[in-house]
Amino acid sequence: MAMLTTVFVGCKSKAEKAIEEMRGITQQFIVDMNYAQSKEEALQILKAYEERGKYEEMKLSEEDKKEYLQKSNWEDIQENQRLQKEAQQAIENAKKRFRGK
Repeated sequence: MAMLTTVFVGCKSKAEKAIEEMRGITQQFIVDMNYAQSKEEALQILKAYEERGKYEEMKLSEEDKKEYLQKSNWEDIQENQRLQKEAQQAIENAKKRFRGK
């Protein structure tokens, strides 16, 4: 079973690997934003997250992106949207915490 999993994981497209990487980065971003201790720290976390997102996207060609969209299933799309909503909520929460500081 482990070998089958390894073979399957090895067959992922470049875009699938990048999306998985961004999911992990987004999950860590959410945690970091929720635990930010100051407005400056939150801004620094946000800037690093945005830069990393641009970097990951830059690694993919338009063809890679189209291929991923064609292969994506409903669950993957829903998971990506859920994470983006969670990330946006973490940003909003940080804004509320540090408003006026």
